[in-house]
Amino acid sequence: MPLRSVESARRRSLLVRVVLASIVLALGVGGLTACGASGSSSSSGGAPDGGAFPVTVTHKYGHTVVPAPPKRVVALGDLDQDALLALGVIPVATSGSPIVGTGSTSALPWLQGRFGGQTPATVKTDPGLGGVPIETVRPDLILAVSTGYSPGLSPYRYGIDQTIAPTIAGPAGSTAGIPVPWQDYTRLIGQAVGKPVEAERLINGLNAMIARTASRYPRLRGKTAACLQDKPKGPGLLDPERPRSPCQQFLAGLGMRSVPALDQAAGTDTADIVTPEQLAGPARPDVVVLDGFSEGARDAARYRLPAGLPVVILDDDEAAAVGGPSVLSLPSALDTVPPKLARAIG
Repeated sequence: MPLRSVESARRRSLLVRVVLASIVLALGVGGLTACGASGSSSSSGGAPDGGAFPVTVTHKYGHTVVPAPPKRVVALGDLDQDALLALGVIPVATSGSPIVGTGSTSALPWLQGRFGGQTPATVKTDPGLGGVPIETVRPDLILAVSTGYSPGLSPYRYGIDQTIAPTIAGPAGSTAGIPVPWQDYTRLIGQAVGKPVEAERLINGLNAMIARTASRYPRLRGKTAACLQDKPKGPGLLDPERPRSPCQQFLAGLGMRSVPALDQAAGTDTADIVTPEQLAGPARPDVVVLDGFSEGARDAARYRLPAGLPVVILDDDEAAAVGGPSVLSLPSALDTVPPKLARAIG
């Protein structure tokens, strides 16, 4: 699922629950600001589990030494926040991405109750964006590891951040436009905050959950599935997602396969279109997943699909969880999406 589609899904999810957040604030519970925590707040995370600091972390730009257990962590990657929270670390600041929501007013189910009443500051990651300068939150560790920010983190920007605090970019080999797998960024962040053992426990636990879910739905194994995204290129055209997209990887974890003809159509930015006629012919999958569509676009897309083609529509929370995979979000998707796929396939 592309960044824009995940962002759209998570924005709608936030709007669905904004009334509840407003009621809580009106009753005086919280008293939180929109932009950030006070300068005296700090990340909380308990004791390291992997031995003594300093820790040397290898990433796409080389090696970064974290000299001591970090107390003030900035999470710039869109999903860095999820990994930190799963490890018991509350970031003092984030990039303010609407993909993940921020702070104790976040509407995303898997983030609720994890901020300890804090709302991280929003830092400026681009001259044209809002937020406070990153140095004003006095970080002792800057993370730009997961999808969205770190694959596009330039050497120049990395160099600037590194002068402020130890900075860790995406894993070695990560490239722009290719999401960093949740296992990889969770592992890297665990190393950086001194919790590699806990990070591996979280990764192994989620992998086991995925395997158990796949075993409960054996009819999905070997079936072909196509994630289609809400980015129309013209009348009657649909966009298939690349095989390494989070949505297709989620389905692969359940034993499902992508469609080779659609994989070829999704190969480049200028060719990632498919027509309804193709879906009715050699590119026909066993099921189509409409991923991150707005409500109106969902209905329009269904009308464009060939008659009789099984369709699964992800709701806003499901699209946010599948498109922004983390050790916090994926359990939610595993509860609800596989049953939908099984019913659709029959």
